Amino acid sequence: MAGFSTRGRTRLWAYGGVAVLAIVALGAAYVAVQSVSAQGAGSGVTPPSVVNPDPATTTIAFLGDDPSAKAQDDAEQTWPELVADDLDATLLDLSAEGSGFATGSDTTPCEQDFCPAILDAVPDAVAADADIVIVSADIADASVSRSELRTRAVAVFTALQVGLPGAQVVVVGPAAVNPAPPEVTTIEGILKAAATQSGVRYVSLLSPAAITDDDVNGEGLIGTDGQEAIAGRVLRSIGG
Repeated sequence: MAGFSTRGRTRLWAYGGVAVLAIVALGAAYVAVQSVSAQGAGSGVTPPSVVNPDPATTTIAFLGDDPSAKAQDDAEQTWPELVADDLDATLLDLSAEGSGFATGSDTTPCEQDFCPAILDAVPDAVAADADIVIVSADIADASVSRSELRTRAVAVFTALQVGLPGAQVVVVGPAAVNPAPPEVTTIEGILKAAATQSGVRYVSLLSPAAITDDDVNGEGLIGTDGQEAIAGRVLRSIGG
Protein backbone atom coordinates (compact mmCIF):
# COMPACT_ATOMS: atom_id res chain seq x y z
CA MET A 1 0.00 0.00 0.00
CA ALA A 2 1.36 3.39 -0.91
CA GLY A 3 2.04 6.07 1.67
CA PHE A 4 0.43 9.45 1.23
CA SER A 5 1.49 12.95 2.25
CA THR A 6 -1.52 15.20 1.68
CA ARG A 7 -2.60 18.64 2.79
CA GLY A 8 -6.32 18.09 3.08
CA ARG A 9 -9.27 18.46 0.75
CA THR A 10 -9.65 21.76 -1.12
CA ARG A 11 -11.71 22.94 -4.11
CA LEU A 12 -10.49 21.87 -7.61
CA TRP A 13 -11.09 22.56 -10.82
CA ALA A 14 1.02 33.30 -32.19
CA TYR A 15 3.60 32.05 -29.54
CA GLY A 16 6.77 33.97 -28.60
CA GLY A 17 10.09 33.30 -30.24
CA VAL A 18 12.00 30.22 -29.20
CA ALA A 19 14.97 32.24 -27.99
CA VAL A 20 12.81 34.45 -25.78
CA LEU A 21 11.02 31.43 -24.33
CA ALA A 22 14.30 29.73 -23.53
CA ILE A 23 15.66 32.79 -21.70
CA VAL A 24 12.49 33.24 -19.67
CA ALA A 25 12.25 29.53 -18.86
CA LEU A 26 15.86 29.20 -17.74
CA GLY A 27 15.59 32.33 -15.60
CA ALA A 28 12.43 31.06 -13.94
CA ALA A 29 14.00 27.65 -13.43
CA TYR A 30 16.97 29.17 -11.64
CA VAL A 31 14.74 31.19 -9.33
CA ALA A 32 12.50 28.21 -8.58
CA VAL A 33 15.33 25.80 -7.79
CA GLN A 34 17.41 28.27 -5.79
CA SER A 35 14.55 29.75 -3.74
CA VAL A 36 12.59 27.13 -1.81
CA SER A 37 9.07 28.50 -1.39
CA ALA A 38 10.40 32.05 -1.54
CA GLN A 39 6.97 33.60 -1.97
CA GLY A 40 5.59 31.85 1.07
CA ALA A 41 8.54 32.85 3.24
CA GLY A 42 8.50 36.46 2.17
CA SER A 43 4.80 37.22 2.40
CA GLY A 44 3.90 35.84 5.79
CA VAL A 45 1.98 32.87 4.45
CA THR A 46 2.94 29.33 5.32
CA PRO A 47 3.96 26.95 2.52
CA PRO A 48 2.87 23.31 2.66
CA SER A 49 5.10 21.15 4.80
CA VAL A 50 7.17 18.63 2.90
CA VAL A 51 7.53 15.24 4.52
CA ASN A 52 10.84 13.67 3.57
CA PRO A 53 9.86 10.44 1.83
CA ASP A 54 11.51 7.09 2.38
CA PRO A 55 14.47 7.04 -0.04
CA ALA A 56 13.90 3.32 -0.57
CA THR A 57 10.48 3.93 -2.17
CA THR A 58 9.38 5.75 -5.29
CA THR A 59 8.17 9.29 -4.63
CA ILE A 60 5.57 10.92 -6.86
CA ALA A 61 5.15 14.68 -6.55
CA PHE A 62 1.82 16.01 -7.76
CA LEU A 63 1.72 19.69 -8.78
CA GLY A 64 -1.22 21.72 -9.99
CA ASP A 65 -4.89 22.25 -9.28
CA ASP A 66 -6.19 20.13 -6.39
CA PRO A 67 -7.88 17.02 -7.84
CA SER A 68 -9.84 16.09 -4.72
CA ALA A 69 -12.45 18.81 -5.23
CA LYS A 70 -13.22 17.45 -8.70
CA ALA A 71 -13.99 14.02 -7.23
CA GLN A 72 -17.44 12.89 -6.18
CA ASP A 73 -17.81 12.16 -2.48
CA ASP A 74 -18.23 8.44 -3.15
CA ALA A 75 -14.90 8.27 -5.00
CA GLU A 76 -12.63 6.83 -2.33
CA GLN A 77 -9.44 7.90 -4.11
CA THR A 78 -8.49 10.56 -6.62
CA TRP A 79 -6.58 9.57 -9.73
CA PRO A 80 -3.15 10.69 -8.37
CA GLU A 81 -3.73 8.47 -5.34
CA LEU A 82 -4.68 5.58 -7.59
CA VAL A 83 -1.50 6.07 -9.62
CA ALA A 84 0.62 6.07 -6.47
CA ASP A 85 -1.17 2.99 -5.17
CA ASP A 86 -0.57 1.08 -8.39
CA LEU A 87 3.14 1.92 -8.32
CA ASP A 88 3.44 1.29 -4.57
CA ALA A 89 4.80 4.83 -4.29
CA THR A 90 4.61 7.69 -1.81
CA LEU A 91 2.45 10.56 -3.07
CA LEU A 92 3.58 14.06 -2.17
CA ASP A 93 0.55 16.24 -2.82
CA LEU A 94 1.68 19.80 -3.60
CA SER A 95 -1.56 20.77 -5.31
CA ALA A 96 -3.60 23.81 -4.34
CA GLU A 97 -7.02 25.16 -5.22
CA GLY A 98 -6.94 27.03 -8.50
CA SER A 99 -3.21 26.55 -8.97
CA GLY A 100 -2.13 26.99 -12.57
CA PHE A 101 0.95 27.84 -14.59
CA ALA A 102 0.17 31.56 -14.63
CA THR A 103 -2.06 31.88 -11.56
CA GLY A 104 -1.44 32.09 -7.84
CA SER A 105 -2.37 33.79 -4.59
CA ASP A 106 -1.63 37.24 -6.05
CA THR A 107 -3.83 36.80 -9.12
CA THR A 108 -6.78 34.60 -8.16
CA PRO A 109 -9.23 34.47 -5.23
CA CYS A 110 -7.87 32.11 -2.64
CA GLU A 111 -9.16 30.82 0.68
CA GLN A 112 -6.02 28.88 1.58
CA ASP A 113 -3.01 29.95 3.64
CA PHE A 114 -0.75 29.19 0.68
CA CYS A 115 -1.97 29.39 -2.91
CA PRO A 116 1.03 28.95 -5.18
CA ALA A 117 1.35 28.97 -8.90
CA ILE A 118 2.75 25.65 -10.08
CA LEU A 119 6.26 27.09 -10.38
CA ASP A 120 6.16 28.00 -6.68
CA ALA A 121 5.72 24.32 -5.77
CA VAL A 122 8.70 23.12 -7.81
CA PRO A 123 11.28 23.69 -5.00
CA ASP A 124 9.30 21.40 -2.68
CA ALA A 125 9.31 18.66 -5.31
CA VAL A 126 13.05 19.16 -5.73
CA ALA A 127 13.62 19.10 -1.97
CA ALA A 128 11.77 15.78 -1.79
CA ASP A 129 13.97 14.37 -4.58
CA ALA A 130 10.86 13.13 -6.40
CA ASP A 131 11.30 10.26 -8.85
CA ILE A 132 8.16 11.09 -10.83
CA VAL A 133 6.52 14.52 -11.12
CA ILE A 134 2.95 14.78 -12.37
CA VAL A 135 1.80 18.26 -13.41
CA SER A 136 -1.90 18.87 -13.98
CA ALA A 137 -3.50 22.31 -14.05
CA ASP A 138 -6.91 21.56 -15.54
CA ILE A 139 -8.45 24.87 -16.71
CA ALA A 140 -7.01 27.23 -14.07
CA ASP A 141 -5.30 29.22 -16.85
CA ALA A 142 -8.34 29.61 -19.10
CA SER A 143 -8.15 33.42 -18.99
CA VAL A 144 -4.40 33.61 -19.64
CA SER A 145 -3.03 34.57 -23.06
CA ARG A 146 -1.68 31.76 -25.20
CA SER A 147 1.85 33.15 -25.28
CA GLU A 148 1.99 33.66 -21.52
CA LEU A 149 0.62 30.20 -20.79
CA ARG A 150 3.15 28.52 -23.05
CA THR A 151 6.02 30.56 -21.59
CA ARG A 152 4.99 29.78 -18.01
CA ALA A 153 4.51 26.09 -18.77
CA VAL A 154 7.96 25.82 -20.38
CA ALA A 155 9.41 27.55 -17.31
CA VAL A 156 7.86 24.92 -15.01
CA PHE A 157 9.06 22.00 -17.12
CA THR A 158 12.55 23.48 -17.39
CA ALA A 159 12.74 24.09 -13.63
CA LEU A 160 11.81 20.47 -12.97
CA GLN A 161 14.40 19.20 -15.45
CA VAL A 162 17.10 21.38 -13.89
CA GLY A 163 16.21 20.53 -10.30
CA LEU A 164 15.39 16.85 -10.85
CA PRO A 165 17.46 15.73 -13.84
CA GLY A 166 16.77 12.05 -13.19
CA ALA A 167 13.02 12.36 -12.62
CA GLN A 168 10.26 11.48 -15.06
CA VAL A 169 8.04 14.51 -15.71
CA VAL A 170 4.50 13.76 -16.86
CA VAL A 171 2.12 16.54 -17.90
CA VAL A 172 -1.57 15.67 -17.74
CA GLY A 173 -3.94 17.78 -19.79
CA PRO A 174 -7.45 18.92 -18.86
CA ALA A 175 -10.32 16.45 -18.75
CA ALA A 176 -13.71 16.92 -20.39
CA VAL A 177 -16.44 14.83 -21.95
CA ASN A 178 -16.96 15.00 -25.71
CA PRO A 179 -17.35 17.49 -27.20
CA ALA A 180 -14.79 19.41 -25.14
CA PRO A 181 -15.39 23.17 -24.75
CA PRO A 182 -13.20 25.36 -27.01
CA GLU A 183 -11.23 26.81 -24.09
CA VAL A 184 -10.31 23.31 -22.95
CA THR A 185 -9.06 22.23 -26.37
CA THR A 186 -7.08 25.48 -26.61
CA ILE A 187 -5.33 24.77 -23.31
CA GLU A 188 -4.70 21.21 -24.45
CA GLY A 189 -2.93 22.43 -27.59
CA ILE A 190 -0.77 24.95 -25.75
CA LEU A 191 0.33 22.56 -23.01
CA LYS A 192 1.02 19.75 -25.46
CA ALA A 193 3.21 22.08 -27.53
CA ALA A 194 5.06 23.27 -24.42
CA ALA A 195 5.63 19.68 -23.27
CA THR A 196 6.92 18.68 -26.70
CA GLN A 197 9.25 21.67 -26.78
CA SER A 198 10.57 20.78 -23.32
CA GLY A 199 10.98 17.07 -24.01
CA VAL A 200 8.56 15.86 -21.32
CA ARG A 201 5.67 13.43 -21.63
CA TYR A 202 2.17 14.71 -22.28
CA VAL A 203 -0.95 12.72 -21.42
CA SER A 204 -4.08 13.79 -23.28
CA LEU A 205 -7.40 13.17 -21.56
CA LEU A 206 -9.27 14.46 -24.62
CA SER A 207 -7.91 12.39 -27.51
CA PRO A 208 -9.79 10.19 -26.99
CA ALA A 209 -11.85 11.41 -24.05
CA ALA A 210 -10.89 9.61 -20.85
CA ILE A 211 -14.24 10.31 -19.20
CA THR A 212 -17.84 10.06 -20.36
CA ASP A 213 -21.10 11.68 -19.32
CA ASP A 214 -21.71 8.72 -17.00
CA ASP A 215 -18.51 9.54 -15.09
CA VAL A 216 -19.56 13.11 -14.25
CA ASN A 217 -22.46 14.20 -12.06
CA GLY A 218 -24.59 17.34 -12.33
CA GLU A 219 -22.00 19.38 -10.43
CA GLY A 220 -19.20 18.40 -12.79
CA LEU A 221 -17.55 16.09 -10.26
CA ILE A 222 -15.84 12.92 -11.43
CA GLY A 223 -16.82 9.56 -9.94
CA THR A 224 -14.86 6.39 -9.29
CA ASP A 225 -14.96 5.07 -12.87
CA GLY A 226 -13.69 8.37 -14.22
CA GLN A 227 -10.92 8.59 -11.63
CA GLU A 228 -9.81 5.08 -12.55
CA ALA A 229 -9.91 5.86 -16.27
CA ILE A 230 -7.67 8.90 -15.84
CA ALA A 231 -5.29 6.97 -13.57
CA GLY A 232 -5.06 4.19 -16.14
CA ARG A 233 -4.10 6.57 -18.90
CA VAL A 234 -1.42 8.22 -16.74
CA LEU A 235 -0.04 4.85 -15.70
CA ARG A 236 0.27 3.77 -19.33
CA SER A 237 2.33 6.85 -20.02
CA ILE A 238 4.60 6.31 -17.02
CA GLY A 239 5.13 2.68 -17.93
CA GLY A 240 5.61 3.36 -21.62
